[in-house]
Amino acid sequence: MIAIIALGLSAAADGPVLARAPLIRGNPSKWFAGIYPKEAALAREQGTTVVFLEIDATGTITKCTVQKSSGSAALDEATCQVALTRARYKPGEDTEGCPLASTAVLPVTWALP
Repeated sequence: MIAIIALGLSAAADGPVLARAPLIRGNPSKWFAGIYPKEAALAREQGTTVVFLEIDATGTITKCTVQKSSGSAALDEATCQVALTRARYKPGEDTEGCPLASTAVLPVTWALP
């Protein structure tokens, strides 16, 4: 079972002013459906991984960095792998509605049934 607890969003460091943070497209819980790493499940590893995502002006995640580890390398790696391949965002926008590169924080709680 994977739980997406909360999503914190922030603006890009440099450049135009971010007027609207990036928006999640779809259901983040579905991104992680059926993804529990086998080695983590066998070892009964659980926990919350918090990742920092860099999102380009098209809404594509270009970089994922673990901000807080779950205590399991397999779960942390899976979080970034899923974020980079399955996560979808509508990019942030400046005050004129133009898409901008921005960032988001994504916490994912991994729990075995």
